[in-house]
Amino acid sequence: MVRLSILTVQLLIGVFWLQPRFTKCNYSLDSPIKILKDQLKMVLQRYIELKKTGSQHVTNQRNCNISMPLPQLKLNIFHDCEEVYAKGNTQSGVYMIHIFHGLYSIPIYCDMETIGAFSGKTGWMTIQKRVNGEVNFDRGWSDYLQGFGFPNEEHWVGLRNLHNIVQQKAIGQQGITNLKLRIDIEDREGRRSFMEHDSFNILTEEFDFRISNLGRYLGTTGLGNHMRYSLYSPFSTHDHNTDPKRTDTCVQIQRGGWWFGLCNNINLNGVYPKHDQKMSKQNIFLRNWRVVNPNNSAFRYVSIKLQ
Repeated sequence: MVRLSILTVQLLIGVFWLQPRFTKCNYSLDSPIKILKDQLKMVLQRYIELKKTGSQHVTNQRNCNISMPLPQLKLNIFHDCEEVYAKGNTQSGVYMIHIFHGLYSIPIYCDMETIGAFSGKTGWMTIQKRVNGEVNFDRGWSDYLQGFGFPNEEHWVGLRNLHNIVQQKAIGQQGITNLKLRIDIEDREGRRSFMEHDSFNILTEEFDFRISNLGRYLGTTGLGNHMRYSLYSPFSTHDHNTDPKRTDTCVQIQRGGWWFGLCNNINLNGVYPKHDQKMSKQNIFLRNWRVVNPNNSAFRYVSIKLQ
């Protein structure tokens, strides 16, 4: 007899227990509820398929006395979005990615459309995304540790999760991983650019997740390798600043959390700009953007990904 899995029951509880509580707080749960419902729909569909197969199996046994094993419900375990893509899931969306070192899974938005400059492949794990300013990124250390937002909209994966993702991709050489880092950006006038490194690594929480390695760089002509200014810098927020290069004035000017270093280079977790604003250190910031767009238009979209 085929039974509904514990996962199904948990998903049902999640949908009906969480929604009234967040609604009471005037907090929109449309995105996570949609994710839960989509996952529940897949589980129920698989249950129906197995039930039909089981019924056919019983009929065959009665008529032909042929013993056939009842198909088992398999839970796919993905370690990254490339594996998701390789299994035939070619549509961009939220998938559960297993974090081997932490023995747990997290929802990650997989970009199945962007082709890597180094790899020539798609399947990117999105660790940060800015699209509309609905999620506040001007937060403290605790929030940046744990992560916040919704994977299919605006999202920060969390420093602890990020470190675990990076560590399970280590390839034996100190400071080296087989993870590529890509940043895609677009301003309000539709100008798009990218930056990509063929290796990326960060240290442990003890060292404030300092960027310890950035590999070779490829990017939009004229944009420049801005992440090099963050190399060897610890991650900092307004309430947790151990970066000797980041002065009190910088802390006041540039909000959010980032690997700042000097405060006049890059901050992709800054305040989301208003519609009529230009590029500014007070908001999402990238130095010399006017080289790409002379109008120096503020960013509309930012996405940071790993492959």
